[in-house]
Amino acid sequence: MMKIGAKLYNRRKELNMTLEDVAKIVGVSKSTVRKWETGYIANMKSDKISLLAKALQVPAGFIMGFDDKTLPPDESVLPEDFKPLLNKFRKLTKKGQEEMLSYLEYLVNKERQDNQ
Repeated sequence: MMKIGAKLYNRRKELNMTLEDVAKIVGVSKSTVRKWETGYIANMKSDKISLLAKALQVPAGFIMGFDDKTLPPDESVLPEDFKPLLNKFRKLTKKGQEEMLSYLEYLVNKERQDNQ
């Protein structure tokens, strides 16, 4: 079974997030996030667990080691054909995600104009 710190690290990397990205959302320093990932700090305050779960897009049980599920509950109801797209989107850098959203907006507008 994978240790919680390693799960936190792996999940952060899956989302292409930096230590700083997570730290800003949770309201802690980068070094605190690193200490959680390395296991140097094992006990986390409950408000930080909730914020970290939000940052990593996982249930709080994942942070506490009770739940290996990585998709938030609302995403579990997505149609199957959306899930590969969402997974690829998450693998992009922040810049890549912004470019993809911009291009998607362009395509939607173009299609709207073409159908008028």
